[in-house]
Amino acid sequence: MENDVLLGLIAAGMGFALAALSPGQNMAAVASTGLGAGRRPALLVASGIATGAFFWSLSMSYGLARLFEAYPWSLRVLSYVGGGYLLYLAWKALRAAIRGGGGAIAPGEDIDGFRAWGHGLAVTATNPKVALFWASIATFVTSLTTVDAVLFAFALVIALEAMVIYGGYAILFSASRSRQAYNSAQSAFEAGFGVVFGVLGVILIT
Repeated sequence: MENDVLLGLIAAGMGFALAALSPGQNMAAVASTGLGAGRRPALLVASGIATGAFFWSLSMSYGLARLFEAYPWSLRVLSYVGGGYLLYLAWKALRAAIRGGGGAIAPGEDIDGFRAWGHGLAVTATNPKVALFWASIATFVTSLTTVDAVLFAFALVIALEAMVIYGGYAILFSASRSRQAYNSAQSAFEAGFGVVFGVLGVILIT
């Protein structure tokens, strides 16, 4: 691989890392799960987000960006779906803050592996801002190379980055001190997550 291609891919990977590190609905999903249900479910949510990042990277590189460009309404549909899902999470969290019980992700044995993984995948797959981000990244990456093996390897690296970053958040928010703080002020935490998810949902829809 030529040096300029390698350097360009490294720059794209760093751009994704910076975006992943910044607060957003992915981080909120991992944090709420870590606080409410513990480390393993939070790591599974992180793995769902990493899976979504892999498919966003690969699909955008192989032409999904052109689909959004040709049919702008499809991005609007994605906004409604993603915003609706976040508003649903906001409703669950705010209801828990008022009544008690399970919030955005209910703690307990009902969070099985597939459900937690699917939650992480759904959060990142229905985010049109993620789609727009990947459209720009994919345009940059495919301007450097169109070699299938390189694009696939880049998507794997992105998935690994996502797992490391969101897995780190999962460990942080599921630590004993974090969970103790959550248990002592569960209603306040749920209300906070409800507001965050609600605001993000409204932003996506409007």
